[in-house]
Amino acid sequence: MSEASQNPNRCIVVLGMHRSGTSAVAGVLSMLGADAGPSLMPAREDNPKGFWEHADIVAVHEKLLAQLGSDWNDVRRLPDGWWQRADVSPYRDDLRAIVQRDFSRSALWILKDPRMCRLLPLWLEILRDVGARPHFVISLREPGEVARSLERRDGILAAEAQLLWLEHLLDAERWSRSYPRATLTYDELLADWRAAALRLGQVLSLPIRIDDPQAIARIESFLEPSLRHHSNAGQKEDDHVLAGLAREAYRLAKTVPPDRLGDALASLDERVSQIGALVAPWTVRLRTLERKLPDLERRNAWLEEVVAAMTSSTSWRITGPLRAMSRLLSVVKNR
Repeated sequence: MSEASQNPNRCIVVLGMHRSGTSAVAGVLSMLGADAGPSLMPAREDNPKGFWEHADIVAVHEKLLAQLGSDWNDVRRLPDGWWQRADVSPYRDDLRAIVQRDFSRSALWILKDPRMCRLLPLWLEILRDVGARPHFVISLREPGEVARSLERRDGILAAEAQLLWLEHLLDAERWSRSYPRATLTYDELLADWRAAALRLGQVLSLPIRIDDPQAIARIESFLEPSLRHHSNAGQKEDDHVLAGLAREAYRLAKTVPPDRLGDALASLDERVSQIGALVAPWTVRLRTLERKLPDLERRNAWLEEVVAAMTSSTSWRITGPLRAMSRLLSVVKNR
């Protein structure tokens, strides 16, 4: 990437659910010249190529979500207007100070943390305060692959993971709607990263250039098959309601132009909000029982039963969760 002196301090914000290729997108853009900052989170066994996340910013994000009584894997939506609360101000100040310290002299820099999907209202204010122009990349990956990757890494139920995937996508779309943005699938990036990077530059009006042999060599080494932690090839598709909604949202996000994506996802957003509000209390309670129920398949079947009950008849929506929880507690009691 060349210097963008005519438009100083532009920020590329990479959005997307955990395990959706956000690290790969951020890594490629960083190797092409976007400044990712001086204190990146170290690589781990589950992500050996690195997260490309600013460690200080992630630490503040985790504390902020805890202050709000939430976490990255909480299916409950954050309270309305949460970013205007007085107890959020110290975290805003901390994040603004980090940006001013590490990116004030950067013509083009990059922010990546899946938590930003939820925290974007606060970040839009911070970026405005520091005079940075945001450009958004929404990284997409087939939700069934994300669910299985999270199930293997964190033991998260498949249905719960797909609800999280939906919430992250809908939040990312909602808050980036009036800004320059592009969508990019994980498959597109792995298949032809050059074409993907050039398209991002064109759509976002960013000076992305692929003419540095050293950068090209680094990216070719970086984007190896081991980055794909799980593939759905040959896998039977999940048939519960959340899987169907996630597949439809993924199809729309891939095919609908970014400036019309909000309208396309509107009806799905309403359904996901309703399901999430009904499921959330039970997922919270389920986590308190997880250590007593090591059988992941049984727990997953329970959650899918709850979701199916809630989305059928009125009586089932009201009483289904109670019957399911009663059976679950009976199982735990008898263990």
